[in-house]
Amino acid sequence: MTFDDIHQASLRLIGKVSRTPLLESTRLNQWLGQRILFKTECLQTTGAFKLRGATNFIASLQEQGNIPRHIVANSSGNHAQAVAYAASQAGIPVTIFSTENISEVKAAATEDYGAELRLYATRPEADEAVKQAAKQEGVVWIPPFNHPLIVAGQGTATLEAIQDADHVDAVFAPCGGGGLLSGSLLATRHLASHAKVIGAEPLVANDAARSLQSGVIESLSGPVSTLADGAATPSVGDVTFPI
Repeated sequence: MTFDDIHQASLRLIGKVSRTPLLESTRLNQWLGQRILFKTECLQTTGAFKLRGATNFIASLQEQGNIPRHIVANSSGNHAQAVAYAASQAGIPVTIFSTENISEVKAAATEDYGAELRLYATRPEADEAVKQAAKQEGVVWIPPFNHPLIVAGQGTATLEAIQDADHVDAVFAPCGGGGLLSGSLLATRHLASHAKVIGAEPLVANDAARSLQSGVIESLSGPVSTLADGAATPSVGDVTFPI
């Protein structure tokens, strides 16, 4: 992957996703002695950066004239809402495979965007179910992070942030499966090569840090309890890890 993938994604997303603002806190800046800018993807349609990857994926299919009859995805919340919304905007039916412990708010939002929601007892069961569904003719699976189109879409958030900031010394990005972090690295290397890129993940879900230390993809041994549940992905992917 290269920065051009992110640039092309940014063109596809024009008019489809919001260019969210950079905000800062005077008190926080004074406390830390640094200027901290927040890319407020919480203000994005569906409430998270995940809409960027999902929209880029579907827009790319449309460019190629490869319109699926049905879209499927597996997610515990934010990706589910993103795919449901993006598919509804494209007029494509969508089914989301998730677990029974999905947030009630996220589940309701996913269904409100027009998706059929199928729940399973465990994440491995949901993941296996979506794999089987994707084998059907005319069905396309949009993965939550481990795909170049997803990485490129997520990277547009950092592209915008660097363009809108006066100066960037470091970019901090959360890491679950690594889609946003990988896209952020590609964007930063091109637009602000001097800046550091730092990933953050829950201490109890430190599979990415362990993977970097060992040189191979490490996985969580089981479910973990953390407030940052969106970053508690079992492992990074074979697309995101090399980046």
